[in-house]
Amino acid sequence: NETVRDLLDSNKNKKSDVRIEKDGTVGVSNLVEREVATVEDVQAAMAEASANRSVACTDMNEHSSRSHCIVTVKTVVEQKEPKCKYVGKLHLVDLAGSENTNRSGAKGKQMTEAQNINKSL
Repeated sequence: NETVRDLLDSNKNKKSDVRIEKDGTVGVSNLVEREVATVEDVQAAMAEASANRSVACTDMNEHSSRSHCIVTVKTVVEQKEPKCKYVGKLHLVDLAGSENTNRSGAKGKQMTEAQNINKSL
């Protein structure tokens, strides 16, 4: 249950792997990069990703997140004189909270998800 899913791609069978990039930063292969120009563009992308995120109903939370979520905001500024390019990345991380499986009533697949979430925190 430790798989990476691209929440902006409808192909649920696509394989993505965590890797170290040439510049030493950590990245994930085969992800959709969406260019945005307005706040509305950002909100639309976030809504699409949120709709594709795995959630389940538990005794403690009607919409319990079953996964962590990372949103990377990448900015690129190209300057004409002197010719140079600046790239910045901001990672926004939403960790699924730990879950008391006795109180949440998690069973089967939800129990496995909760155990994986708890181990990863």
